[in-house]
Amino acid sequence: MINYEIIPDELKVFCDAEGEPDQYEVIVQLHKTAKKQQLSSILELESLFLKHL
Repeated sequence: MINYEIIPDELKVFCDAEGEPDQYEVIVQLHKTAKKQQLSSILELESLFLKHL
């Protein structure tokens, strides 16, 4: 996840198209935290996500 930049407008359009407009902020915050913590595996990202719930 940290290897990619999020383009806010594209992400917002994607979330809206998927019928999940509220998930936009969740994804942005997870991305920022993952980058800050330099997470490098899906397990680390899943752990972060579960803490967020």
